[in-house]
Parts: sequence; C-alpha cells; structure tokens
Amino acid sequence: MTASSSPPMTTASATPQRVAAMVDATGDLALALDIGAVEVLGAHDVPRLGMAGAYIPLLGEDQSFQLALLSTPAGCADLTRLLLGMAPDDEVSDADVADAVGELVNILAGGVKQRMQPTGGRLQLGLPVFITGDVQPTPHLEVSVVFTRIGGIDVKLMVLRATLSSRA
Repeated sequence: MTASSSPPMTTASATPQRVAAMVDATGDLALALDIGAVEVLGAHDVPRLGMAGAYIPLLGEDQSFQLALLSTPAGCADLTRLLLGMAPDDEVSDADVADAVGELVNILAGGVKQRMQPTGGRLQLGLPVFITGDVQPTPHLEVSVVFTRIGGIDVKLMVLRATLSSRA
C-alpha cells in the first residue's frame, strides 16, 4: 500500500501526537540499528489481518494506551535478525522472535514516553507481550496504524486507546 492510496489516519484528540511520537521513536531505533531511515507508506485506522508482533501498554494518571510493532511472521523473524546482528538466512526460534520484537517495542515505548513527557504527564511502561493474530476493534477502541518500511521490512506501527467516556 502506498501513501497516496491509504485512507486518512484517525484524528482523535491526542492520537496524532502518540502516532507521531511512535514514528519518530522508530526513526531513532532504525538509526541506532544502522538500518537507515524509516519509510512511512501510509496510515489507516483499521489493522491488517494476519499480523504478528509485540504490544506494550503505557499507563498514566490521565491516559493509558498501547503501542504495537507488527509485521508478518517472516517480517518479525527478519526484525529479530536485524536486532541480533544475524545473517538473513540464519535460523531464529519462536522464542527469539518473541523476545526480540518485545525488546524492539519496549525501546519504541521508551522513546514515545520521553517524547510525550512534556504534554502527556508521567507514563509508566508495562511489559511487552508477543501476539500472533488479529486485532478486532470494538466501538470503544480507537486504533491508528502507520504502514512503514524499516530496513526493507514492512512494519505496522499501531496505537490503541480505549474511548470509553464517563457518563454524567
């Protein structure tokens, strides 16, 4: 999918700030791993089916949300090889993939936390969890997805936030 054919990203109040912070943190991570820049291909508010990746909560007094770093299972294995400095044809175990992609999303969450400190209040990182499967949004879940390419690997960056409102 290219940026020109992508539907617009969701525009809920703080979500664009969270998404921008995650894209910026991903750029820093790509530079740290010496794999070049992050190519942003487009944005959407519906996750693609059949993805695998790691999710991590960021929790605060005034806000809570989750970040996710998703790719295909093969893409997650490629990200693992990049993180571990392995050759493209080296075998990686499922446990290695879960640990590596969990570490990548943990690093991204730290970057988002740092970027949001001035306006987002004090945020605490939860523990990352690796999941293979589909996200099924409900009417009370705001989802923003940014399609990117990192080191030649298609990666989806996702921000999820509950939108339950209090009743008067």
